[in-house]
Amino acid sequence: MKTSKTNPGVYADPKIDFVFKRIFGSERFKAATIGLLNSLLDNVHVVDVTFLNTELSPETLEQKKCLIDVLCQDKSGNQFIVEMQQAKQVNFMQRMVFYASKLISNQTGLVGNNEYDLHPTYVIAFLNFDLEDIAPGLEKDRCSYHFKNTEVRSGLHLPASPEFHFYCLKNFNKSESEIANEEAYWLYLLTRSCTLEDAPKWAGSKNAFKAYFEASWLPGFSQKEVQLYNEQMINEIDRIGALEYARQKGRAEGHAEGLVEGRAEGLVEGRAEGHAEGLAYGHAEKSIEIAANLKKEGLSVEVIAKCTGLTPEQIVQL
Repeated sequence: MKTSKTNPGVYADPKIDFVFKRIFGSERFKAATIGLLNSLLDNVHVVDVTFLNTELSPETLEQKKCLIDVLCQDKSGNQFIVEMQQAKQVNFMQRMVFYASKLISNQTGLVGNNEYDLHPTYVIAFLNFDLEDIAPGLEKDRCSYHFKNTEVRSGLHLPASPEFHFYCLKNFNKSESEIANEEAYWLYLLTRSCTLEDAPKWAGSKNAFKAYFEASWLPGFSQKEVQLYNEQMINEIDRIGALEYARQKGRAEGHAEGLVEGRAEGLVEGRAEGHAEGLAYGHAEKSIEIAANLKKEGLSVEVIAKCTGLTPEQIVQL
C-alpha cells in the first residue's frame, strides 16, 4: 500500500458519504468491512460478506424509498446495516428500527421444517453528534450504546431479534497510545485518519486496516472520484456553516427574547437547538444581573440564591 510521509491529509475523510461507502461498501475493499464487523460485534464471526442492494423498495407507491449506506450479509445469513450519520435527526433511532424491520420482513422465514427460522440483523451506526441530544435519558458523553430486545428480569435475548450499535464519534477522545482494543482502533481511524501523514505501524498487521487505508488513500482516487469527494466535502462544509449560522442567530435572538421576557419560550419558527441555548444563556445573564444588584443592596447570599436560583459560590464571585 502506498502512503505519503510528506503531505498531511493524504487520506480522505471517512465521514463523507462517498468515502464511507468506498471503504465499507465495495467488493474491492471488503476486508475492511469484515474486520469492522468482527471487531464491533462479539457474538458473530464473519468470514465473508456479500453486498446487497442498499435501496429498500417501498411496499406502496406512497411510501418513499429507504437508502442505506452499506448493506451486506454473511454466509450464515446474518444481515448488517452500516451507516454514517453526519446530521442530527430527531427521528434517527426510529429510522434505524424501521430499516431493521424492513430487512427482517424481507427474509424468507421458512427453512426446512422450521417455521420462521430467521437470521439476526445488526445495525451499526456512526454518529457525528451526541445521541443523548435526541434520546434524553441516555448517559451523556459516552461513545458507544448497544440496544437489543431482552426480557426485563432475566435478561434473556429474543432469538433473531435485531441489535443496534451506535457510536458517537464526537465523544471518542483517546490518543493512539491509549487504544486497548480493535473497536477503539476503528473509532480512532474514523475520527483521525484524515489528518494522518502516513498509516500507523499497527495498521500493517491486519488486512482489514490495510484495506481501510488503501480505500481512503486520496492519490489512489480517480479524477472522477476526487471531484465527487471535493463536491461532497464542500456540501458538508456549507451544511455545517449554515447550521452554525442558524445556531448563532438562534442564540442571539433567544438571548434577547430571554432577557426581555424572562421566561423559557422558544422562537416560534424552528430554531430549536439555537434558541433553547440562547434562552438559557439569557436567563443566566439576567439572574447574574439581578444577583449583582441585590448584593449591592446588602442582601445575604442565602436570600439572593433563593431569588435567582444561582449557587452561593456563584454569588460570592460576583
